Amino acid sequence: MVNGVDVTAWSFEDALALLHSSAPDLSLVVGRVHEEPSAAGGPDEMPEITLTKGDNGQLGLKLTGGAGSKLQGIYVLEIVPGSPASVEGSLRPRDQIVYLCGLRTEGLSLDDAVRVCEAASCDVRIKATRNGSPVVPREQQNRSPAEPEEVKVSLSNENVSLQDQHLPSQPTKHAEEGSGGGEQCTSDSADNEDCIIKIELEKAANGSLGFALVGGRNGRAVLIKAISPGSIADLDGRLRVGDILLKVNGDLVSGLTRNTVIDLLRKARGTVQLTVCRSAALHWAYSGRPCETPSLQSATAQPDEPGGTGNLRAKHAFAIRGAEEEASQMCSKDSGSALNSSLQSPSSELEYQADAERSSRYLAHQSTLRTESQESETYSWLSEKDVSRRISIEPKGSILVTEEELTELTHITPATTGIGLRSRLKGLIQSLQRQIEEQETLKEFVALELIKPLDGCCVGKAPENREKNRYRDILPYDATRVPLGANRGYINASYIRSRIGEEEYLYISTQGPLPSTVADFWQMIWENESNVIAMMTKEVELGKAKCHRYWPEPPQNAVELSEFHLRLDTYQILEYFIIRIIEIIHKQTGEKRFIRHLQFTTWPDHGTPRLIEHLVKFVRYMRKIHQTGPITAHCSAGIGRSGVLLCIDVLLSCIEKDLCFNVKQIVRELRHQRFGMIQTQDQYLFCYEVALQVLQNIETREADLLQ
Repeated sequence: MVNGVDVTAWSFEDALALLHSSAPDLSLVVGRVHEEPSAAGGPDEMPEITLTKGDNGQLGLKLTGGAGSKLQGIYVLEIVPGSPASVEGSLRPRDQIVYLCGLRTEGLSLDDAVRVCEAASCDVRIKATRNGSPVVPREQQNRSPAEPEEVKVSLSNENVSLQDQHLPSQPTKHAEEGSGGGEQCTSDSADNEDCIIKIELEKAANGSLGFALVGGRNGRAVLIKAISPGSIADLDGRLRVGDILLKVNGDLVSGLTRNTVIDLLRKARGTVQLTVCRSAALHWAYSGRPCETPSLQSATAQPDEPGGTGNLRAKHAFAIRGAEEEASQMCSKDSGSALNSSLQSPSSELEYQADAERSSRYLAHQSTLRTESQESETYSWLSEKDVSRRISIEPKGSILVTEEELTELTHITPATTGIGLRSRLKGLIQSLQRQIEEQETLKEFVALELIKPLDGCCVGKAPENREKNRYRDILPYDATRVPLGANRGYINASYIRSRIGEEEYLYISTQGPLPSTVADFWQMIWENESNVIAMMTKEVELGKAKCHRYWPEPPQNAVELSEFHLRLDTYQILEYFIIRIIEIIHKQTGEKRFIRHLQFTTWPDHGTPRLIEHLVKFVRYMRKIHQTGPITAHCSAGIGRSGVLLCIDVLLSCIEKDLCFNVKQIVRELRHQRFGMIQTQDQYLFCYEVALQVLQNIETREADLLQ
């Protein structure tokens, strides 16, 4: 560091320029190594280490560093004894991982490196350096000239985790862009290779470049989220969805927040130079698909292919996870604190290991709700299989609603006192189809991404409230937050209002409760007299804790809180959602109420519901049973799936009341009341598809009546 400025990732010229411009008195923080580092050589010259995952998908590596950390690069922190990495024997603690599955790790965060490993097949390819020199695979070190190239080893099953801790300094070598290190690539090779690309874009008259960003949380990489059709970036043709943004006009943006990078782009004038990293492996890691054949070309249909999914300038080759889903893959980190996160293949079951202090705290309080600390997304005491098994062995409960009744609810008949929807039905359907086919929805979504926060969310950022937030960067606006009690206490929840003709719908959109906020959640339900809770997530998804179980469930049919007693009155388990009727008793007054708790269980973790009809039934039933107070909706962060739920409820009500509707305007109003509502372009498109299918069903029924 130079006068407090971290120059770890700076080039030699930039660091020298800072020294020249500094005052005569310098404050330097340096690292020292015991031997002179030697050049690592180009990527083709570096030997490759292949680690084979165990039966449970683990490698036995603990990693640290990443973009935004003090180390910048990805380093080996520890190797678990007896694990595949230990048996293979090449890597050691403090080795720097330079290439991972063919991807250069410069600019990658720790979480991004984990995603690449998770997306890999059974073999994970690694190129590493030790004190600046390439790490040679152990089999090559020990092999005589007569021995064959491949040596098979027996691997055991161990956990793989990452840890964001500070390691003793060691030199990192960053090759200059454009050098012989293979970072630059031509447009031809860019289709299939991992590479660094420099792109120059001339700003349009309105200052727009035509792309949206995602990421930048807790030091994660900033990625290109969407490219608007017909924009400057689209017409240039070189930038792609999923590219990692490394530099803007030569300034390194790795480790910066998304909003900081957006401000940097807005302030840039004229021609803007972008340096991006393109990685097929990381594309598949973010899309949840394997990277065995990282050819983007093969995954992209031609624009003229009927129903095809062409590239982003035609249609979507793959989806980048939205903010809520990204947050679910990250841990809530305090500066300087250690975290343990598990690295696994999506199909294997996670086993989490906590440190001794956290384990003892859990064991001491396992029978009560923990209130002194936030539940980390890294630790989960229930696996997804445990939750599914628990639900599957429960009896189906009472019959509260039949499938026939739910189907009848989907038969929406527009009122006859509105705008005359029936007479305009065919034209409206054609209009929605055209918007979807011509990607008008993508342009709308990119425009919505430019909405700035309405206030600073100061209450949610207050030190005393930080541990009440599931995700540090998803906070309620001060103007619309839900206050608790006479002292206006804090909970991460927002009031959402939407006008439907002469009627105003009122919702509460909130995060999935933490162990320390369960009492606050039920206080909010009581004070607002909300009789319906719509839960749009499972407790655990893909091994990640999404929501703490805050309701009573067999065999424990009661939950005791300081102010309330909760009792499960009855329930019904349907194919795609669960209905629970919960009795809540105020201990001080003895007053009783019944809450309808609806949990939608078939929404994929990183996508949209498989069947539109299922969600329509859920929403229509939710609206039917609502009686008092706002409908309370939550997923994990309270912005992605919750936003879709609210938007669809408004859309269906507009159709039923024979009113005009505008999806973009609905989402705009939602985002003005809670930042980031509806997080991904796929979720936004899904709202259009729901409206289209409902209108087509109305048209079909109308045609049947005329016959």
